[in-house]
Amino acid sequence: MSDFDDDYDDPESKSHSDIINDLAEELGFDNEEPQKTEHRTETTLVPEGKEQTDTLITYDDNDPTADPDYDDLAEDHCIEQENSELSEPEIIDQLIQFDPVLPMIRDIPQIGFFEIDQHGVWYLKPNDKKPEDTIRTWISTPLVVLGQTRAKDGTNWGVLLWWRDGDGRTHHLPVKASLIPKESHQLLEALADRGLRYSITKLHIHLLTSYVFHSVSEVRFTSVSQPGWHNGHYVMGDSLGTVVYKSEDENERVFLQSDYMADVVEYKGSYSAWRNELAVKSIGNSRAVFALCLGFAASLSSLLELPTVCFNLRGNSSIGKTVLLQLAVSVNGTQVQSWRSTDNAFEMLAASSNHRLVVLDELGQAVPRTVGETVYMFANERGKRRMTATITSRPVFTWNFMVLSSSEIALADLLSEAGKQVKAGQEARFIDIPADAGCGLGVWEDLHNG
Repeated sequence: MSDFDDDYDDPESKSHSDIINDLAEELGFDNEEPQKTEHRTETTLVPEGKEQTDTLITYDDNDPTADPDYDDLAEDHCIEQENSELSEPEIIDQLIQFDPVLPMIRDIPQIGFFEIDQHGVWYLKPNDKKPEDTIRTWISTPLVVLGQTRAKDGTNWGVLLWWRDGDGRTHHLPVKASLIPKESHQLLEALADRGLRYSITKLHIHLLTSYVFHSVSEVRFTSVSQPGWHNGHYVMGDSLGTVVYKSEDENERVFLQSDYMADVVEYKGSYSAWRNELAVKSIGNSRAVFALCLGFAASLSSLLELPTVCFNLRGNSSIGKTVLLQLAVSVNGTQVQSWRSTDNAFEMLAASSNHRLVVLDELGQAVPRTVGETVYMFANERGKRRMTATITSRPVFTWNFMVLSSSEIALADLLSEAGKQVKAGQEARFIDIPADAGCGLGVWEDLHNG
C-alpha cells in the first residue's frame, strides 16, 4: 500500500466487489442490488486466452455487460451529438480536449488488470490467501493511454499518453512502441520531467512500462516523424496534435512522434493582442514587416517549391536585431536559437524545424571552422547518412525551411578566422540584409508614438 494519500483504505481489506462498488459510486451509477455487483465481479476476472479489452466501467440496470452510456458521458463533458451514440474512438477524440473519463479498467492478458482512477494507476492482483479479495498496488499518478498511433504506411506504431502534473497542467505525449522495451528509462525520465510521479520499486516500474506497452485501444491517431506538411495536413508538432490546415478527407488527429526532440511550440496571449501590439505596430517598419512575413513564408515555401535560404540581419550591437528575431518567432511559437552549437545539433534542429522558420541569434558565436558546412547542410536540405547498432541504415533527415539570423560581422569575415574563404554557393544561400533602417532609430523607422 502506498502512503501517498491518507484517505485510502487498506487495499488488502478491500474485496473485489468493494472496488467495483467504489468505481460505480464515483461514476454516479446506481448499483444498489448486491446480486448485480457480484455478477460484475465475476465478469471482470480474466478468462484464460481472453482477448485484451479496453473498457469504461458502467452499470446498466437491465444488462450488467452493456457498453458505456456515451450519451451521458458526452453530456457531462459538454460534447454535442447529432442524435446518435458515439463510439469509443469518437468520444475519446472529443474528450482529448478535456479529461479522459475515469475511472477505467484495462485488462492486459498474461499481466493482469490495471485500474486508473483520479488517484492513480493501480495494479489489481487476486489475494492468494483470500481469492475473493483483490490487492490494489499503487503504480503511479493517473496516466491514461488515450489510443494507439501509427504512420500512414503502417509503421511507427506507438501510444498516446495523457496525464496531469502537480499544478493540474495537462500533458500529452506520443511514444514510439519500439522505444518502450529498450529505452524505458528515457520514457520514465520524460514522464517524471513533466510531472508524473511513480513508484520507484523495480517491480512497479516494470508493471508501469508493461501497462503502457501492452495497452490496446480501438482509438487511432496518425503519427508523423517531422512537423510541417503531411498529406494535406500542416502539423504544428505540439503536444496537442494541432493541425493548422487539415484536408477534408482526413479526420484523425495527427501527432509528432519521433526519436529526437523537436523544438517546443509555445502558445502565448491571443491573436487580437498579437495583431494589435505586434503586427499593427510593425507597419511602417520594413525590417519588422520582413521578419513577420518570413515567419509565414517559411511554412509555405515547400508548396511553392522554394529552396532553403538564410537571411542575415547584419549591423552594430544594440540596435534592435534580437527584437526582430523575437518578433519573427511570434508567428509560429518556436524559440530563438543560438549559432553556438555543433553540426549534429544543427542537423537535429533542421529536422525538427521542417516547413517553419529557424531563427538563430548572433552569427559571431558560431564555430568558424564548421559554420560554412552548416550553411551548406541547411541549403542541401538533407542530413548525414548514419548506421544503426544493427548495421542498418537509418532514415536520412530531410527538410525545407527558411532561416532568419543576426550578426555584427559578415559570413566571409567569420570564415577568414578559420583560414577559409567564403564560396559562391554559400553567399548565394546566406543573404546579408542591413539591419539599420537608416533613420537614426536602429532597426526601426516609425515608433508609433503619436
